Amino acid sequence: MLDPFIGSGTTAIAAMQLGRRCIGIEMSPAYFQVAKQRTDALQLPMPLFLENDPAENNQHVMDEGDNEYYESVGT
Repeated sequence: MLDPFIGSGTTAIAAMQLGRRCIGIEMSPAYFQVAKQRTDALQLPMPLFLENDPAENNQHVMDEGDNEYYESVGT
């Protein structure tokens, strides 16, 4: 489930309670902290938020099937 405006995290909490994966995007640091606190309180085995700078992870590592995909879409 993708929530491009995660806000306080209500949709993410519902998704996680239903056993679904969730990706949330939030520009506001204040809302990010609220959503992080609420989802951390669920005590799930895996954290919802990454703690590092996303700019550091901006590199795509090619997988074996990537060439087939890129050739099929003509890029």
